[in-house]
Amino acid sequence: MSELARLEAELSVASHNLREPLRMIRCYVDLLAEQPDDAGVCLARISEGAQRLEVLINGMFECFQLPEHFHPKSISMNLVSQNVISGLGENYRAAIHCEDLPRVLGDFEILSSVLAKLLDNSLKFRSAAPPSIHLSAALEPSTGLWRFTMKDNGIGIEAAQGERCFDMFKRLHGREVPGEGFGLAYCRRAIELHGGRIWLDSTPGDGTAISFTLPAA
Repeated sequence: MSELARLEAELSVASHNLREPLRMIRCYVDLLAEQPDDAGVCLARISEGAQRLEVLINGMFECFQLPEHFHPKSISMNLVSQNVISGLGENYRAAIHCEDLPRVLGDFEILSSVLAKLLDNSLKFRSAAPPSIHLSAALEPSTGLWRFTMKDNGIGIEAAQGERCFDMFKRLHGREVPGEGFGLAYCRRAIELHGGRIWLDSTPGDGTAISFTLPAA
């Protein structure tokens, strides 16, 4: 699929998803007008719909505000990973192991966001076992790119869903897991912007390995 076709498809899906909370807001506004005694319940639902609409708009804005062009610099992925892990805070109790990572050509802030979203995904879709995440890198001789792999011990997904999870608004685990389906869509856009690609290998119950490539510095 071309970039234009993918963008058109994403905008079509976005239109559908943005209408959903708007319909809910409109429904409870009408109900509030008809049954003012139920004001508390209606206002709570209206607030819920407005908050979800804000999350959707912010997620779309973050994905689409990625620059078309930037000036890549030589950056240390060790520093990127340290910056991200230190920012997780004590609420995220997980065993995170990073091998010695190389320098790449890229944007520090964008790649920090990519790692942060991938880590958040691994922690969000954890299994009953204590979360364990391993980040490694290897040079691809055929391309000259560095391939990074983040492997976790989470719940995993069906192999057939591996490509769909990078589409905007895709929620493969329903409403029981928070989120609106923007994290991996952002990661794909960011990695492709750097001239790389991103994919995953996963088995239900056996964790997920997300890999992406970046140009060597």
